[in-house]
Amino acid sequence: MRDALLGSARYLMHSGRLQEARRVCVEFHDLWNVHFGADHLDTLAWAAARAEAEAEAAVGEYADARPLALDVLERRRRLLGDDHPDTLAGANGLAGTFGALGAHEEARRLYEDIFQRRRRVLGDDHPDTLVSANCLGTALSALSEYEAARRLLQDVLGHSRRTLGEDHPRTLVAAADLATVLTSLKAHEPSLDSHRGPPSGRHPEPAPQQRRSRAPARGRARPKPPCPR
Repeated sequence: MRDALLGSARYLMHSGRLQEARRVCVEFHDLWNVHFGADHLDTLAWAAARAEAEAEAAVGEYADARPLALDVLERRRRLLGDDHPDTLAGANGLAGTFGALGAHEEARRLYEDIFQRRRRVLGDDHPDTLVSANCLGTALSALSEYEAARRLLQDVLGHSRRTLGEDHPRTLVAAADLATVLTSLKAHEPSLDSHRGPPSGRHPEPAPQQRRSRAPARGRARPKPPCPR
């Protein structure tokens, strides 16, 4: 029953009904907390979903998401151990919250830890290991470490094609993320013309991304949906 309810809440999130998803997660988290206590595994599952919903809905400028996700991770580490699948899934959710908050370096460090733990416990080809590697690659890209992201995502794509197949959803996600990184790499390649300067009497035309950055901000950009757990 819990899994079905959580699945429904995440469906609301992924379909863009963010405030409705947040309301459901808050209601069930509070209910489980009262009846079973903060350390119950079902309560922690709802707390993790609530943190994800808070981050996605940008409620109160993410004020509640970070401490709640941190609390879930610390409780799972204490109750289950650092390498337990639920602990690592919660850590993945926290890393996604960090990324939504713009704390990309914190997200990268946590994704790196999850990736190394899953690699050691599950092996290089396990689907969860590949998910962690893909999440780490996107975190590196968010830090503009495009070459490191490219190498990692190419490796993920190769493993995914071999173990999951060309048409598996996670293989397609890896391919799309790699394509995004390759586009970023190309956009940041120094061109020969950039060293020659503009023709006499003319000022260089700003690059498209520079022109966009000069426009006044119109609210916070929507974060990329978190990586799968």
